[in-house]
Amino acid sequence: MALKAQKELELVLRLLQRKGLHAVDRQSWPPPLPDVGATLSDGRRIAFEVTEVHADEHLFGGGKGCLRAREVRQAQQGEDVPISVPNAPIAAIKYRIQAKCVKRYAAKPGYELSLLLAANIPQFGGVAATTLFPAFIQEAALTAATHDLLESSAFERVYLHLIQPGVLYEWSKQEAWVEMAKASDEGTRPPFWAEPLLGGACWQGGAS
Repeated sequence: MALKAQKELELVLRLLQRKGLHAVDRQSWPPPLPDVGATLSDGRRIAFEVTEVHADEHLFGGGKGCLRAREVRQAQQGEDVPISVPNAPIAAIKYRIQAKCVKRYAAKPGYELSLLLAANIPQFGGVAATTLFPAFIQEAALTAATHDLLESSAFERVYLHLIQPGVLYEWSKQEAWVEMAKASDEGTRPPFWAEPLLGGACWQGGAS
């Protein structure tokens, strides 16, 4: 299985775990289907389109000057240099939503089409790039910036999951954005450097 598909499956798994849900089946799907199809233990079926939110993507359009490219380059070169992260998460989230709303998805019958926006992802060469600060994410501002976009989209539900420290926001066509889980809910959560990386390893600090 390709690395991208493995990552998408794990991001969906972490979302479901954060919501206290259990999937009896998760499958990676090829385009034009959404990325992951999941069947829950309660019988619900969800088709997830999975994407990462980069903190500065709205500034660089995903080009070579973005945080992710710099962070990957530093990791490959073994550099351990601090990276500053923009504190305008709403703009970054809106940019990623816009990119997904213009696409067309051939969702399977019986599946709820959902969008998973993953951020603060513990991954080698991509920790800083996906960092969004919860203090700068207000539900009202998030709704004002994205509700009209999402309401006219094919997505029935959208999740914004800040994996570390476990903050979760949810949007549906019936409701505006709502914070479903706070960081304080996970008192036993491991510190950042002990958070399991995607793929099962553990973060050891820097680019090691």
